[in-house]
Amino acid sequence: MKTKTLFIILSFTYSFISYAQKTLDTEIILTSNDTLRTKIRVYATVIDNGFFNNELNFYKSVRILDGDGNKHKIDADFIKQMKFVDLNGKKRTFVQNSGKLAELKYNGKITWLRESYQYNYSKINTDYLKNELGEEVKMGEFNSYRNKLKQITKSKPELKSLIEETTMNDAGILLILEKYEGN
Repeated sequence: MKTKTLFIILSFTYSFISYAQKTLDTEIILTSNDTLRTKIRVYATVIDNGFFNNELNFYKSVRILDGDGNKHKIDADFIKQMKFVDLNGKKRTFVQNSGKLAELKYNGKITWLRESYQYNYSKINTDYLKNELGEEVKMGEFNSYRNKLKQITKSKPELKSLIEETTMNDAGILLILEKYEGN
């Protein structure tokens, strides 16, 4: 009985201290072009001080804290852009994409946006690439990132072999987009 009680106490203590709420200074530009300098609340793990699926919190609305610590909610429809530095020191930018907030992963001749949403307790990412001609491709769980990258970069066929050889993760996609840019 003592082992079970000890296990329950340790589990509760771990769950209590492992997820902490923190605030981040944030700049939000509304669709009316008004700028808010405020704070947002995020969840962090004590172990790595990293985000805990916070992109899910920004999908359809953002909860902010005013100067008095009061909580307010702003729907994504009213947000043009949101910028902050995350708990790992990385600059993050979210922009409106059809009434939802998407992270701006790259902005050049091709724009790369990532929407994150929850499905069956899992975080799902959908990436959108849009080139300078206005062509857009959607990359998600059930299509080939390689084929979609070839499609959006078809004006530069010399990238085809690089796309074939590159690992399809964020760093690999970023490398291809920078090559497309001419860097």
